[in-house]
Amino acid sequence: MRKRWVLDLSIFCYAISACMFFIFKNGLNYKSKNYLGNYENIITVNEKTNTTKNYNASIIDNKPTNIFYFVQITDIHISEVNKYGHFAHLKFFVENVLPIISPKFVFVTGDIVDAGGTNHMPAIQKEREWKAYKSLLDQNEFLRTKDNKTFWFDLRGNHDSFNTPYFDHERNLYKNYSRTQAESFHISYETDFGSYTFNSLDATPKHGPPSPYNLFGTVDKERMDKLASIYDFAKANNHKHIFTFSHYPITTAKFSKTSDGRSFNTLSKQTSLYLSGHLHDLLSNSTLYSQHKYLTELELKDLKLHGVYRIIAVDHDSISFTDKMLEMNKIPYKFGENETLETLLDKPKFDFGIKNKPVVLITNPQDTSMKLSKHHYPIIEDKKLTHVRTLIFSENPINTIELYIDNEKISTIDALNNPNSSFKLIGNNNVNSTEYLPLYAMEWKGNESYNDGKIHVMVVKAYDSNNIEGENSIHFSFSNKREDFRIGITKYALRFYLPFLLPFTSFCLTLLFHVVLAIVPFLYIHNKHTERNEFNYTQVDATTSSDSNSSNDSNSYKSTVASKKEKTNLFNRLIIKPLISFASNPYLFYPYYFFFLYSLIGPQIYGNLLTTGDTSKEKFVIAFLHGVISDGQIINVVDSYFYYFKDFWRIHIVLYLQILYLNHCKSRQFYISIIFHLILIYFFCIKPLNRYSTIWNYFQFLRFPFYSWFTIWRGVMVIYLLIYNYIKYPFNYRKIFKNQ
Repeated sequence: MRKRWVLDLSIFCYAISACMFFIFKNGLNYKSKNYLGNYENIITVNEKTNTTKNYNASIIDNKPTNIFYFVQITDIHISEVNKYGHFAHLKFFVENVLPIISPKFVFVTGDIVDAGGTNHMPAIQKEREWKAYKSLLDQNEFLRTKDNKTFWFDLRGNHDSFNTPYFDHERNLYKNYSRTQAESFHISYETDFGSYTFNSLDATPKHGPPSPYNLFGTVDKERMDKLASIYDFAKANNHKHIFTFSHYPITTAKFSKTSDGRSFNTLSKQTSLYLSGHLHDLLSNSTLYSQHKYLTELELKDLKLHGVYRIIAVDHDSISFTDKMLEMNKIPYKFGENETLETLLDKPKFDFGIKNKPVVLITNPQDTSMKLSKHHYPIIEDKKLTHVRTLIFSENPINTIELYIDNEKISTIDALNNPNSSFKLIGNNNVNSTEYLPLYAMEWKGNESYNDGKIHVMVVKAYDSNNIEGENSIHFSFSNKREDFRIGITKYALRFYLPFLLPFTSFCLTLLFHVVLAIVPFLYIHNKHTERNEFNYTQVDATTSSDSNSSNDSNSYKSTVASKKEKTNLFNRLIIKPLISFASNPYLFYPYYFFFLYSLIGPQIYGNLLTTGDTSKEKFVIAFLHGVISDGQIINVVDSYFYYFKDFWRIHIVLYLQILYLNHCKSRQFYISIIFHLILIYFFCIKPLNRYSTIWNYFQFLRFPFYSWFTIWRGVMVIYLLIYNYIKYPFNYRKIFKNQ
């Protein structure tokens, strides 16, 4: 502990780590072309039919104009191994749900296939899974009526890029079997009432290693230039909304800057919605929506196990959405004993005998949580609202519609077959029609009755011919106040920017651990004599100021001093002395201390991780705390920080405390102690080893120092200390701690 070289080596390692941090940080900005101003590969969907008619009226009334809607699904994870959900849910969605909704576009935001590893083999793209996806879309009758290039758009997720050295590599099956077949898509949707942009952002790793180094996304300068070019194009052509799709939520993607220095935060002023997936059901049956300073972000649960899809509508430039679950007999669907991807593909359309509920989506008035940020560009002008407008999707005719505001029924005549019904069909409810638009409207003087600055609750209930009810509720106000999402604490989950927080906390934890490990025991010993003198001085001072003739005061003083000594001794015995004992044992102190120095500068994993690479250079990957070197390129990723941070709390702290007190303990309660510590060894040594060895074979796994060497050493040390204590202290079983 008193050796100067330990301090010098620590300073040197921290300095090297800081240099590596900045080197890897600049890895996102490696030399690449300047793509700014490149407007190629923009898909134009032109639906302008009457350029002379003015559709930009300032009144939202009962005309079936100025409205369109689209659908998002995500995280399908088609698997040849997993027997729950995934492909069956996609089949039900495509065959049973999609024809009833008949949206303008369908967007799949990543993780189309699972590509999971089996039998100690790394994850790899499987042609069987991709073929099932493509065959289902190709064979579907409804999709055949749509243009393949302008209706169904898909983008890659991290699972879709597992073990792909680069995008144009032959093992990138997404390039062959997806609908988009490109790294990203950019759509310019032009209508009589305005133009809109749909843009995808591929944040998957440039060189896609298998798990675990693919959880976080990276957007380098080249991708940012392409994104900025689309935003510039939208701005130059007066597009009203930009919808950006990505597999990764903003909190899990690391963004570079454009060639002209613009950040994603700067570009987001033009973004109306950022739509993502990736996190599945992260917070257990909670939705993940968030309002950032410039945009609104909506993360969607997976189709794989939860069977969730999303409908987004744009009505007179007011955005609304609803997330719905597939109405199957059970979610997730369980495959039959002999059911495979191929047999499901050939199976007729699902019929569970369930009467599906109508899907209701109120498009106007707009929910207060979906109002645009005051910083949004361009500014969308307010319009006068004269009608409540709602989309109702149903496989059976709608008979009745009811409207409630603040629990008070507003609609008077609910039956649609009555000529004087409150709601009227103003669109077209014929699913087979090319002009299908199940839009209903009710005349309403909300601007007059509810323009009080308060927030009100509106509920629309729809009943089909089987009297099956569907409903949708919103909060609205005419004060133009943007209200936060009403989803509890989960609305803050997407606001933490992990690419900044994880490196910062990893550094702080490592520094704190070195302080506790070495500096605290050293300072305690160094100042022990001084602290004793200070305590005696205080005691004398207190004695002088007390009344020596008062026995009560004397007893009170003795009690106070005894209490202070007892508290001090308890703290020393439970905290300080175990730390000193640990720091005084070179066989424990040095391995632990240098392991955390190694974690700052040494590789966590290295080897031929990209098994599908054609050359040794393509296969070899080496991962440090600050990033990854793959195919000769330095890539700044956040995954290393994440696993370091997670293992620090789940493994390192627990095992450190275990070894710390085993080294200091004199207990002979052998049977209780051995059972307890063997359980800890299993959960914190064997289980982590098994977790990573299932991803890689055992021989390869031993080359991963961060996950193998030190974990094995800790398990051996725990067993050694158990045996050592039992042999050395066979009789002092009541004396728990050494008196040092």
